[in-house]
Amino acid sequence: MTLKSTILKRLEARNTVVFSRYLVFELLVLSLLISGCGTESRRPGPGWLQPAPVHENLLTSQSLLISPVHGLGSPQLKAQSTDSGLQNLPVVWNDDFQKNLGHDLAESGLFKKIQTHGAARFVLHSEIKQQTINGFQATFDVVYRLADTLSGSDLWVHRIVTTRDTREGYGSGLVGDSQQASKALRLASLDNIRALQIYMRQQLALGIYSVPQ
Repeated sequence: MTLKSTILKRLEARNTVVFSRYLVFELLVLSLLISGCGTESRRPGPGWLQPAPVHENLLTSQSLLISPVHGLGSPQLKAQSTDSGLQNLPVVWNDDFQKNLGHDLAESGLFKKIQTHGAARFVLHSEIKQQTINGFQATFDVVYRLADTLSGSDLWVHRIVTTRDTREGYGSGLVGDSQQASKALRLASLDNIRALQIYMRQQLALGIYSVPQ
């Protein structure tokens, strides 16, 4: 074997070893990249299954104005109750409803302050569609609307209907039993207010209050 052929064979062997090492290195890097990408894709992003804290901070830093009731139980209707004949029927009037609504929302901690006069960014409107006694059932039906005065739009409109059995506790429960009917209607109104607070908390969890500050 000549010197030239010997040198060529050694160079070929060396190139083969270098190529093999380079190939192994490439395969190792490629496997690490694939493994890393797979791990990252399974990792939940920031805030996964968690509402942004800014939603809650926005509410608790603002006041809520509870406007007078519209519909059945409104101050205007109460002023006309003598002429309309409602003075002898069980009715939850604005004063009581507004007071109970304000007390419940104040304890909820959803807002910094609850007020019934003045101005506030958020205004809660309530329209009582129905408050009736039918047989043994007291029904209280309200449409609520939460308005944002900063954006000039409504955050949501929600209707809640609650009922109570007039026979709960005592009395006959008939329309003629005004004391028991009034109690059942009042309890139905309190149930309605509690249902509103639950709905507002659900909207908070969904991030519905993420409006511009």
